Amino acid sequence: MRVALALLLGLSSMGLTAQDFFASPQTDTPIVADDPVPAAFRERLHEPKVVLFSASWCDYCKLVQRQLDAANIAYLNLDIETDPLGKELRPLFPGGDFVPVTIIGDGVIYGADPNRIIALARQ
Repeated sequence: MRVALALLLGLSSMGLTAQDFFASPQTDTPIVADDPVPAAFRERLHEPKVVLFSASWCDYCKLVQRQLDAANIAYLNLDIETDPLGKELRPLFPGGDFVPVTIIGDGVIYGADPNRIIALARQ
């Protein structure tokens, strides 16, 4: 606790906030997906550009949904347990029942990384 307090006091004396300290460094590195989308997926579902595989019990999926909504990015949400298309297409990607999995154009993002997902969707 004392270390954290000392760190925050040190940051504030330099004019920095905790958010500045923990923020990801900005780089000119292009944002890329984790994997390419399997051809079988796009043969079955040509559009939309952004597809989110989710489950009703997944808090990370809800986080990604809220961030996509806030960023005004259109997406198709496919629940892997209740949506027939979600049940059919999710096995095309590694990880079994792991969610969220987001398809953006020809790329796949595994896990909840809303900033990266939004940045890719806007490219």
